[in-house]
Amino acid sequence: MASRRNLKKVISDIIGDILSECIIYANYVPGVDQKAVGELMYELLEIDEEFLSRISHTEPGNAKQYY
Repeated sequence: MASRRNLKKVISDIIGDILSECIIYANYVPGVDQKAVGELMYELLEIDEEFLSRISHTEPGNAKQYY
């Protein structure tokens, strides 16, 4: 990755794709546990938030080891 901005975009795109798949799965597959899908989606949003905050606040002089 050339920049933090590009890395953040890639992570958000991947999480967004997975969330889209969860929505499609929940709406179009019969017999799905809606509660489990909701929990998974919530966990994905937490992961996205955590990764973006970690990327935004790296330790100065220690970026290679941080990632």
